[in-house]
Amino acid sequence: VEVKVENSGSFIEKEEIPQLFDRYFKGRETRKESTGLGLAIVKNILDLHKSVIRVTSIRAEGTSFSFALPLHSQ
Repeated sequence: VEVKVENSGSFIEKEEIPQLFDRYFKGRETRKESTGLGLAIVKNILDLHKSVIRVTSIRAEGTSFSFALPLHSQ
């Protein structure tokens, strides 16, 4: 199953992308309203499922996050 979440508002600077998943990291756009934990938690969950999250951010278009999870067969 592939999941993609897109946002047409905020833009993430290229140099901030590698740090997005660090605990307590706050990007320029979210410093006032964020704890910096959400994406770190997401990354931990995806690591447990051996999945990788991809980030694309384009000025004036927004940001997208995508990842894939295997289907569980019974």
